[in-house]
Amino acid sequence: VVSLSGREIEVLEENAQTLTAIGFCWEMFGDREYLITGVPADFLNLEPKQLFLELLDNLRNQNMKSAPEFVIDHCATMACKAAVKGNHTLSYAEAKELIGQMLQMDQPYHCPHGRPTTIAMSQYEFEKKFKRVL
Repeated sequence: VVSLSGREIEVLEENAQTLTAIGFCWEMFGDREYLITGVPADFLNLEPKQLFLELLDNLRNQNMKSAPEFVIDHCATMACKAAVKGNHTLSYAEAKELIGQMLQMDQPYHCPHGRPTTIAMSQYEFEKKFKRVL
């Protein structure tokens, strides 16, 4: 449950279609309170209340009537921040699950900002990296 200011409610109403289209769901839960009932799947590891309020705050600061591109770009940035980082060790089961989820995506080969998530190399290149080719 989140309590919103009058301006935050305006921002929510102005961007409701875009927010709903990317996976946010909410319902009124009082005079200025809203119950968050769904968040985009990419954000399941983030605290929904904080995510929702941060997004509304950033939209409010942009002073835009309706900003689908901003919402999508901001969500992409937040997804990247929530992603597994290079210094984070995953168990075999976690890595397998993550790869399985990635391969089910429409665009699994790059992050929302276009950075590669996988690379391809020939067996020769692979062996050369490990000094197995003379």
